[in-house]
Amino acid sequence: MSAKPIHNADESCIIQGMSWWAVGTGLLGISHGKTLAGTGVLIGAAIAGNYWAHPTFGWRRTVDMAWVQLLLWPHLYYAWWSPVRGAYYGISAAGALAYAASWALMRRGDTWGAMIAHMVLTACANLSLTVLYAYPLQQPSG
Repeated sequence: MSAKPIHNADESCIIQGMSWWAVGTGLLGISHGKTLAGTGVLIGAAIAGNYWAHPTFGWRRTVDMAWVQLLLWPHLYYAWWSPVRGAYYGISAAGALAYAASWALMRRGDTWGAMIAHMVLTACANLSLTVLYAYPLQQPSG
C-alpha cells in the first residue's frame, strides 16, 4: 500500500525541477571556497529531487525536511560573518514567510497555491545562498 501523494504529478514535477536549481547553488558554494556548505546543498538537491518525484507524508519527506534544517542553522551562522548578511537574512525571511504561506494554503486544501508558495520558498533559499556564497566571510580578528 502506498501513501497518498501530497501534490498531483504536474505540481510535484514543477517543484522537482526547481529543486535541481540547488545543484548550481551548491557548485557555486564549492567554487567560492565554501566546500562543506556547497556539498551539503548538493546532497540536499539529490534528497529534494528524490522526494519531489513522488511527494508523500513518509520517511522521504522527513529526511528532506531534516536535511533542510541541518543546512539552515550553519548558514545562518556563516551569514553573520558575511558583508551581505542583511541581504541574506532579508531574503531568508521572505522564504520563511513563503513557507508559512505554503503550510496555510495546504491546510485549506489549496495544493496549487501551496505549490506556488513553495516555489517562492525554493527561489528565496537559492537566491540567499547565491548571495552568501558570492562574498568572502569576514572572521573577526584577534
